[in-house]
Amino acid sequence: MPGLKPCPFCNSKDLINWKMLGSDRFYNIMCRKCGAMGPQIEQDHTPTAIRSISEAWNRRINSKLNTIKTHSRFPLSSNKILKT
Repeated sequence: MPGLKPCPFCNSKDLINWKMLGSDRFYNIMCRKCGAMGPQIEQDHTPTAIRSISEAWNRRINSKLNTIKTHSRFPLSSNKILKT
């Protein structure tokens, strides 16, 4: 998707708009490489939702020390919880 920063966890640019299954109101951005997801936005109007999730995805904390990789404990390719 043009205008989006790469994934903060894996640096991939393979990002998609993701809409919650069974819903026409909940949207976010998802990285197809590592499964990281941005904040979920509730919006009835699709163009407004896409603009909102893009802005939310591009907001970043400048310091890597403040970034928490919570998604890495639950990979999309496995149903098992990884012990850390």
